[in-house]
Amino acid sequence: MVLILVQFYIAYWPNPFNLVGFIGVAHWTALRPAVAFILIVVSLVLVLLSLPLVPVRKIVNVLVLPMLIFGLVSAYVVFDQGILGGGGTSEVAGKKTIKILSWNLHADGVPASEVASLIAETKPDVVILPETTDQLANQISSLSAQEGITLRAHTRTTELTSVAKHTSILLGTAFADYSPSGPNITNRLSSYATTGSGDFTFYAVHAIAPMPNLMDEWQNDLEMLATACNSPYAIMAGDLNAVYDHLRPHGKESTFGNCKDAGYESHSVGIGTWPTSVPTFLGSSIDHILYGSGFELSEYQVITDFDSAGSDHRPITATLVIVGE
Repeated sequence: MVLILVQFYIAYWPNPFNLVGFIGVAHWTALRPAVAFILIVVSLVLVLLSLPLVPVRKIVNVLVLPMLIFGLVSAYVVFDQGILGGGGTSEVAGKKTIKILSWNLHADGVPASEVASLIAETKPDVVILPETTDQLANQISSLSAQEGITLRAHTRTTELTSVAKHTSILLGTAFADYSPSGPNITNRLSSYATTGSGDFTFYAVHAIAPMPNLMDEWQNDLEMLATACNSPYAIMAGDLNAVYDHLRPHGKESTFGNCKDAGYESHSVGIGTWPTSVPTFLGSSIDHILYGSGFELSEYQVITDFDSAGSDHRPITATLVIVGE
C-alpha cells in the first residue's frame, strides 16, 4: 500500500521538493505520456494472459495493480494538462499583436524551402530557430522575401563547429533595428536576448538536455532562463528541453520566472512537440513560447504538418496581444 501511495504521489505531483530535478523523476516526467500508455497496455495484457492461469493470477494482480494505477494517474495528468488544445484567452480584433514562430531545425536538418513555406503559411513577426546556422537562416530570409515577407536574420553560437550550438532569430520589419545583445544566458548552447528601440525583449533560447551527467547544468540553464524572463514585455521561445512540470519550480504558481507559458495557458501542455516520430499524445512538450504580463495569449498551436520535414521537433506558434494597445 505504501508503494502504491508513493507511486501515486510521484505520478500526480512530482514538483514539491523539486523532485522533477532529480535523475529518474525528471526523465519520467518528460516521458509521462509514453510511459503511461505503455504501463496501461502492459498491465491489461498481463491481466488477460493470466485469466486462464489460476495459480499465477493473484501474483500477477499484485504486480499489475501498482503499474496500472501509476499508468492511469499519469494518463489523467496528461489529459488534464491538455491534449487537444483550448485556444487562447484574448480576442485579437482591433488590437496590436505579435506572432511568434519557433522551430528547432535539428542541426540544419530542415531545408530552407520548408521553413519558408511554414513562414508563408503562418506569417509570424518573429521566428526563433534553435540549431540553425547563419547560412540557413539567411537562406530562409531570402526565400521569405520572395513571398513578400521581410525577415532579417541574426545568429549567435557558442561553438562555430557545432551546428547544434547555433540559435537564429528572424525579425520582421516592425523590429528592423533589433539585434542580439548581452551575454549568452545558458551554459553550453546558444541563448540570448534581442533588443532594440522598443520596449520588447525577445529571447531566442536553447537549454541543455537533462542527460544523467548534465543534470546540474540543465537545472542551472532553466534557472538562468527563468531569471531572464522577468519583464512585462519579455518574449522567450525555443527548445528548453523541459516540459511544463520542469519549469514550475523556477517560477511562482504557473509562471516560469515572471512569464506565462503559452502551452499551459491554452491547455495544450499534453500536445507533444518532440519527437516527431510519435503521435502528439505520446510526445513531450519541450518547446515553449513564454511571455510577460504585458501580453495576453490569443492563440497557441503545435503544428504537425511538417513532421517529415527533417526535424525531430514540431514547430509552435503563438499570437500575443499587447495589453493596453
